[in-house]
Amino acid sequence: EREERPRQVSKRARQTPMERYLARGEVTRQQYDDAERLWGDYMRSGLTAAVTGSYGTSTGGGSGAPTPGCGPRYAQYQAAMRAVGIILSPVLIWVVLEGNAASDWARKSERAVGDGIAALRLALDALGMHYRGERG
Repeated sequence: EREERPRQVSKRARQTPMERYLARGEVTRQQYDDAERLWGDYMRSGLTAAVTGSYGTSTGGGSGAPTPGCGPRYAQYQAAMRAVGIILSPVLIWVVLEGNAASDWARKSERAVGDGIAALRLALDALGMHYRGERG
């Protein structure tokens, strides 16, 4: 008689849309890496909300919170978003920075669902060109 092995269940941490798109082959490794770089620039731009206040002792006067947009990568983040442009930057914000699906961006923007991933790819291509100093 054959003994059955206990079934192993693996838990997966929350996967980002960009990780899913990479795994499905909907974006290239370079596009994914550029998205990660943008996310890193954004996180160090000073535009994100602080998780905690300062751990240091308060000396009075002011909240001690950093001024928004004064992070060390603010200029790089702004330059990248400017390079992508006003038409395509919203899909990068929606997918890369906020972690939503490209198809949801398309629906929200009253576009065909398939336009979401297409717009994301175009935005990532423009972002990559910016990061590598290429001209379009």
